[in-house]
Amino acid sequence: MSTPTLVDLFAPEWLADPYPFYRRLREDHPVYHDEVLRSWVVSRHGDIAALSTDDRLTEDRVTAFQARLTPETRRLMRPLAGLLTDMMLFATGPRHAALRNMAKAGFSRRVVADLRASIERRAAALCDEVLPRGEIDLVGDLSAPLTKAVIAEMLGLPPEHRHLLDDWQSLLHVYFTQSGAESGRLRRLREVFDALAAQDEPPALLGHMLAAGSPESRDPGVVFANFLLIIDAGQVTTTHQIPNAVRALLADPGQLELLQGRPELRATAAEELLRYDSAVQFTARTAREDIELHGRTIPAGDQVTLLVGSGNRDEEAFADPDRLDVTRDAKAHLSFGHGRHYCLGAALALAETELVLGALLSRTHGLRLTSARLEWHETINFRFLKELPVAFEPR
Repeated sequence: MSTPTLVDLFAPEWLADPYPFYRRLREDHPVYHDEVLRSWVVSRHGDIAALSTDDRLTEDRVTAFQARLTPETRRLMRPLAGLLTDMMLFATGPRHAALRNMAKAGFSRRVVADLRASIERRAAALCDEVLPRGEIDLVGDLSAPLTKAVIAEMLGLPPEHRHLLDDWQSLLHVYFTQSGAESGRLRRLREVFDALAAQDEPPALLGHMLAAGSPESRDPGVVFANFLLIIDAGQVTTTHQIPNAVRALLADPGQLELLQGRPELRATAAEELLRYDSAVQFTARTAREDIELHGRTIPAGDQVTLLVGSGNRDEEAFADPDRLDVTRDAKAHLSFGHGRHYCLGAALALAETELVLGALLSRTHGLRLTSARLEWHETINFRFLKELPVAFEPR
């Protein structure tokens, strides 16, 4: 592979299956400078894990990106840039710790354990609703309404405002593609947030966010930014992770049959399915100082792209990584990040995936795709199906 670029992943064959492309990167270009993206790309599991905890990298990539924009575009994107800068995802050091502490109580294992019953009920109700039809769109009929309802409940969004979460687009994608499409929705959400925050007893998670942490992290603007981050991370990625998981199972009937026959494997399978085809394919950092890696020098100030989708298929980390194995211990996958930025909502995402699979597989048999041609959203940092139409026979 000569002069590789991740932009090649927009080609239809790589959009559908980027993993052979990643394998060639790991073998021939484990670290290289992508001239088109103007970023260093790192593709091996061990390197990604090590760099994820390396203090020579910073998570703040908004500032550097903003500096590269034209003055007019920078002016248009400044409000969204300000929101992203206040999110824990782009914070580092003590500030990141304070912002993370602001929300972590709302995602504890106890909270997620308490949520399991309601998630299971919602998943069952959504499946029961489509059983008479004998077909389902895993995105529109199941994963999207489920994840929206769960995150709306956690944040205390009143039913009359939950439409604001419909067809939610990742704010990271909106910002880095320099789109103003979500500005109206963000203004309306800020009005709803302000009304909730002004209540004598704000909803549980929001109330904790307003009360916890340092004085700076309790600032309403900062809390609102992380309120949006929870919507973003808690809804969009899991909405698309669930269809990716079902698609992988449909492509491997033996694993699908095994999982249907052994419900106790669902929790293990959720981790493996996340490793096998993650909705999140890469994350990025900015180098604070020069970094030597595989004989190359990443200069201070340059962006570094950590290709977690490739790390999840690294032969050095997982035996026979291109084979789906629902019995595999896949907890070393990188889909939730690694180190101090490990995803706060990981337990929730795994629970949702596990329980949706349980609801679907226990109510149906003969699951099969109704179309051989699947459409993916044209974004290379996420693997988002537009829909996943599946037919079945009710049990």
